[in-house]
Amino acid sequence: AGVCANLAFPFPVPFLHDLFRRNLGDLPPVYPFEQERMRWRILELLGEMTGPEFAPLITYCQDDPVGLKRFGLARKLAFLLDRYLIFRPEMLLAWERQGADAAAVARDPAARWQALLWNALVQGSGPLHRGRLQERFLAALAGGRAADLPERISVFGISTMPPAQLQAFHGLSAAVDVAFFVLNPCREFWEDLVSERRRRRLLSRSAPGSAGADYLEEGHPLLSSWGGLNQGFLAQLTELTEGNCRELFVSPGRDTLLHDLQSALLDLRPPGAEGER
Repeated sequence: AGVCANLAFPFPVPFLHDLFRRNLGDLPPVYPFEQERMRWRILELLGEMTGPEFAPLITYCQDDPVGLKRFGLARKLAFLLDRYLIFRPEMLLAWERQGADAAAVARDPAARWQALLWNALVQGSGPLHRGRLQERFLAALAGGRAADLPERISVFGISTMPPAQLQAFHGLSAAVDVAFFVLNPCREFWEDLVSERRRRRLLSRSAPGSAGADYLEEGHPLLSSWGGLNQGFLAQLTELTEGNCRELFVSPGRDTLLHDLQSALLDLRPPGAEGER
């Protein structure tokens, strides 16, 4: 047996943040947009929001003498903004660029007060949140200014990843070797399969006689109904890598019922196919 030493196994978020810290020297010692810290700052801001855009929040927080409703609302909003930082950082950056006009240009009424709340949060805590840091880090990578990078990066045990994080690793791949070791239950193209439930919903919304309905295939129901997160992640990864991948599929055979099911998923054989048990 060999020896495995001097290796680190961080999750993607702390790994990327460590790279940001090593390459962007003006980061605060404590990350101000950690969810628990945002909660207390939002709780303070809720008492200061008096504009008409905040009417839904003001109405909700009425009849709250001890502040329990406001505290619960701050917790939910901190969670929501944290999800935005992970999955929709481009929207938050757009709100910051629009500044005071962010609420005016937002189409959704709920987005108007969210934009104002976010900008107030940034004004009080600074603009160095995850979305801004990644934007600056990728610019440094593109300009050849990034340093102290790992020799290589191996990503494994990940079945899904937010698009923004995937873009960060894609940017890193221009400077260092990045390898994703991904589990894929099917060796055929299955990224466009839809579940029967979603297929019925899409058909109900499409125009009668629309040709698009012909392309809504279910394939194997276990893939189309249970594999949604992995399905989208594999599609994004394939697009970014431009098909630069090595397939290592191994057929389990069909000697048992379990192996027969696994083979059906691997080869994209729908239930009821010829010879299917």
